[in-house]
Amino acid sequence: MKKREIAFSTTSELNRSCVNRSVVLFGAGPIAAKTVRIIGKNKLHSIVDNASNLWGKFELDLEIKDPKSILGIENIFIIICTTSFAEVSHQLREFGLKQGEDFCVSPILNDLRIIDELETVSKKMLFTNGSLQR
Repeated sequence: MKKREIAFSTTSELNRSCVNRSVVLFGAGPIAAKTVRIIGKNKLHSIVDNASNLWGKFELDLEIKDPKSILGIENIFIIICTTSFAEVSHQLREFGLKQGEDFCVSPILNDLRIIDELETVSKKMLFTNGSLQR
């Protein structure tokens, strides 16, 4: 199996990673709102999204900004809250951030991790029904 470079996290790992850091949610919407229930609203610094039509709007009492706005934030931890996690992970690595250390995918999306892993499998499989043929 070809291993993709995406950092998924558990709820406990996420909470440990957010301690004493500026937390940014990457992706506005329902996944971001569910993620805030896990980490708490008081840890949030901002929300960023690639959809420029959302910039300047508010969600969770925070203004949605251009992802480039994170470049000047020190001691940052980003939680990816979009189903486009592979593309956003790549984008964040291009910003010089390290997966697992500086960003991860929200635990809310962990179910999609299995689908993502299955999509990268390139093996031949043989299925049988167990009955004998004569």
